[in-house]
Amino acid sequence: MANKSNIELDNVLASSLKNARIRKQYSQDEIAKRVGISRPKYQRIESCMMNSVDDNLLRKLADVLEVDYTSLVNDRMMYKTTFNITKEMRLELLHLKDSKGFNTISETIKYCIDYTLNENSKSNVSTEIMIDVREAIVNTFIQEMDKLSHAHEMDVLILQYLDDKYGTNSNELRTDIEQYLANIKHSKK
Repeated sequence: MANKSNIELDNVLASSLKNARIRKQYSQDEIAKRVGISRPKYQRIESCMMNSVDDNLLRKLADVLEVDYTSLVNDRMMYKTTFNITKEMRLELLHLKDSKGFNTISETIKYCIDYTLNENSKSNVSTEIMIDVREAIVNTFIQEMDKLSHAHEMDVLILQYLDDKYGTNSNELRTDIEQYLANIKHSKK
């Protein structure tokens, strides 16, 4: 019996398959038939509802979708090197933002990206690799900003829920919390 090799399925790989299918203007049913699986199984792959995909199946999908298998797997690995903005990193970014005179964290992160890439480009790294690295970093940045935006939306919804359910006044709460945080910041100085 042949040993099956599985490739971890994550959102990046699932999105790459979905985007390639859409570019080719195929339905999920058409793709499933072409690679010999059921439409629900392909839908689970594209929706990232499975932990892994059989390597042979992934190769068939790459062939049908006319995408390079190696690029498909390597892109996924490059994006897996994304980072989460930790509390310490956020504090360092805030310090850099203030010291460089940037208006926002976004501007500060863009500065860091450009600085890093310009320093790396002084070495003997190919332009193609630098473009790939820039794309990976920018995608990471976008993903992190999306997470922050989603968290902010959730905070707003929670405050609205508290207002509706318990009759609280979220504007007063927000003002109280901002004052409390300002007092803490002031006391640390």
